[in-house]
Amino acid sequence: MLPIKSKLKSSSITVLIIIIFVIILSIGFVNHPNYGISADEFACHYRALVNANYMTELVGLNDLIKEPLPELVDYEDKDHGAVFDLMALGVQWILGQNDFQEIFVFKHFLNYLVFWLSLIAMYFMAKRRFNSRIFGLVSVLFLVLSPRIFADAFYNAKDLVFMSFFLMAMNSAMDFLYRSTWQRVLSLSFFAALAIATRTMGIVLVPTIWLIILLKAYREKSYRRTIIGHTTLFTLGTFALTILFWPALWHNPIGNFIDSFSNLSQFIRWEKNILLAGNAYLSSDLPWFYIPVWIAVTTPLLYLALFFTGIAAQIKRLIFDLKLKIWHDNNTLQDVFFLLLFFGPILSVIILNSILYDGWRHLYFVYPAFLMIALTGIDAIFRLTLSKKYQTERSKKLSKVIRSTLISVVVISLMLTGFWMYRANPLQNVYFNVLAGDEWRTNYDLDYWGLSNREALERIVATDPAKKIQIASISTSSVRQSFRIINPDDRKRVQMIDFNEINYSTPSEKRPPVYIFNNYKQLSTPDILDQDPRYEIFYQKLVDQELILTVYKLK
Repeated sequence: MLPIKSKLKSSSITVLIIIIFVIILSIGFVNHPNYGISADEFACHYRALVNANYMTELVGLNDLIKEPLPELVDYEDKDHGAVFDLMALGVQWILGQNDFQEIFVFKHFLNYLVFWLSLIAMYFMAKRRFNSRIFGLVSVLFLVLSPRIFADAFYNAKDLVFMSFFLMAMNSAMDFLYRSTWQRVLSLSFFAALAIATRTMGIVLVPTIWLIILLKAYREKSYRRTIIGHTTLFTLGTFALTILFWPALWHNPIGNFIDSFSNLSQFIRWEKNILLAGNAYLSSDLPWFYIPVWIAVTTPLLYLALFFTGIAAQIKRLIFDLKLKIWHDNNTLQDVFFLLLFFGPILSVIILNSILYDGWRHLYFVYPAFLMIALTGIDAIFRLTLSKKYQTERSKKLSKVIRSTLISVVVISLMLTGFWMYRANPLQNVYFNVLAGDEWRTNYDLDYWGLSNREALERIVATDPAKKIQIASISTSSVRQSFRIINPDDRKRVQMIDFNEINYSTPSEKRPPVYIFNNYKQLSTPDILDQDPRYEIFYQKLVDQELILTVYKLK
């Protein structure tokens, strides 16, 4: 039995953890109405409608969806999973939501709710690996205080939802490693299927989990009697549930899945120039360092430093201490699992020369593994300072100083990151660390999904009383999509026109006001309108003193 003091301490930690999770959920609830709409959100909503139409027609409810929609078998985007979008659409139907603004604002909260649930999985995964609730809590704070991840958690119904389901599957796999029961096999199949039915890249979970099962069986003779049954159930269960969660697979499951995986690994429907470290590259011909650079410049420096510390510690342990006996114990198997799930997908997209764009969002799902490796960096430092090398009186003092300094650095870094996120809200999606340098807009694609458009549009309709307002864009700013997130009455006043259709000959008093958006994406001359005397700057949005959006008004 634990002493009373230990019980009180344990109880206090439990209360603290619950409070932090409630605060994180509350932040999402309060903050979700503030975000703009991303360029892909309507496509996700439309995809859900197409899938729902297919499902309702199968059961004879042909008139449930009134608007004309393509058949799912002919739909170009059927290679994208829609499991979350379908769930969100079902909730919105129940609530009777019809206008785009209420649909997308509410979906932002649902998106964040899935992310919040994945934080619970992150907590238990780290707690289990390090046998420490404090490590579990730190893992959650690391994930929440990752600016780009936090922002995308509200509106990215593809990559962030995929990361969340992938994280749940990772936690379920590690839980299975400790307690290999039939019930946990089914749980693992469920979460793996959710991930795969969101993005086909989730299939990497299957061979990785097979390997973990084999290594566990190699180490534990008693487990060998059930390995075939568990492996078979996991494989068949994941396969069956993936089909269930993905209507496009209901007809020709294997063929359609292979087509989907092939299409998305070489996504030729999106082939444009992207900006990386000041250089323009075609998305189909990226340099091998595309993903490493994006991770390096968009991840808080503390996490990067701890990640490399963790890598060094794991190399020492796996190669020099364990002589590559990676099946040594559960902690070692978990570390191997995280290493495989971080480096495996990155190496695969490099080798396959996959088409990537919009930062590294397509590989956000490797980020929880990245953070788990970073946590092993903290663990390695603590273990080193508590080892026999630090048992002399003088060494004990140095050991204490090192641990105290590490704790202070972690706390201060988290506070600074949190403060940056507060000041940048709701545009944490354009976070860069000091490695990115200055003049972000000339070196990297910034607000590639047009989240900053909402505030600019609301400023325009609030200050311009005209009944008709024309909007144009000289960059790839997705302004038309942003119309859906503003007030319905204001939405009727704005009209999207092509930049080349602007009428310069008509006097300003005889034509509608014209506003031009520039978020600098895919624009060879970023400030091309600054020197044009026909325009004046109406609005500019800066984040961390870096310009991410300029709106011009035709004089």
